[in-house]
Amino acid sequence: MSSISDRIRLVRRKVDVAPPVQNPVNGTVPDLANDPASKGPTTPRSESSEVDTVNLSSSPLNPDADEFIPQQQDVLTAEESDFVEFNTMTCMVELIQSPHEFEEVCNNHKSEFEFMLADEDLVLKLVCTLLMSLLKEPNSQYIGVKLAKWLKDIAPTSNFLRTLMNCLEMDFNKMVQDLPTADPAGVRSMSLLLGEFYVRFPDSSGRRFVFISEAILDLCENLLQCDVPGHILTLGLLLKLTGQSLAEDCPTKLGQIIDGIKKIICKTDDWTTVVLMTVMSTYTNEWQIIDQLDSE
Repeated sequence: MSSISDRIRLVRRKVDVAPPVQNPVNGTVPDLANDPASKGPTTPRSESSEVDTVNLSSSPLNPDADEFIPQQQDVLTAEESDFVEFNTMTCMVELIQSPHEFEEVCNNHKSEFEFMLADEDLVLKLVCTLLMSLLKEPNSQYIGVKLAKWLKDIAPTSNFLRTLMNCLEMDFNKMVQDLPTADPAGVRSMSLLLGEFYVRFPDSSGRRFVFISEAILDLCENLLQCDVPGHILTLGLLLKLTGQSLAEDCPTKLGQIIDGIKKIICKTDDWTTVVLMTVMSTYTNEWQIIDQLDSE
């Protein structure tokens, strides 16, 4: 498997370097600079001694013209677009698996991602691939949210943010519906991903997303009611990640969740008990104090 940098450079050459126009008959590239035919028919010079004047008011080369005529830009063919799409998706997946290359890719190779973020259909594919990769790759939530934030920042006018939040909400709702029979590992991945988005991914005004905080609290209530040991461990890990933010945004509901934990902690295994005890201790010594300070 080639490195991420090599793969990105391959895509960059496809995006930035337009192929020369070839003769459809013999495949040769014409020399437009020295080919008389490319310059058009010649016109005899006027017999007048005065120099002929040219009206630049409508020249396509004059940006101050009455009617500026932009030059035709190079456009990727369908095959080239598919090439860029496939390789950019592959780069993103490999980036999630190799987070140590994050800075190099993000700082030096933006054009391919910007190309995809400018197209609404490609944005949806990008978001779906991102979320799917994050849910499959263990412990990838932090780097995934970091990547999503970078994508949002490099294309502020794109519909990336709206698409991401819609897909995240749909995935969450589906998980909650299937919670009693869902795989605990999958629930944990989705829950921690949601938690990372809540604490590290602000909206356009710099605040945390309200719907994510509400979703996390609903999820905590559902996890409390599930008689699945793996789900209770997920509850503890999720609260360790989001507890301080929830204490600032939803202190009353967080207190209700903590009360629910006190009722079930005696039924949990040793590791889950340690996690839940840590959550309750932090709530008492730190998060509850935040609530008291805010209410004064």
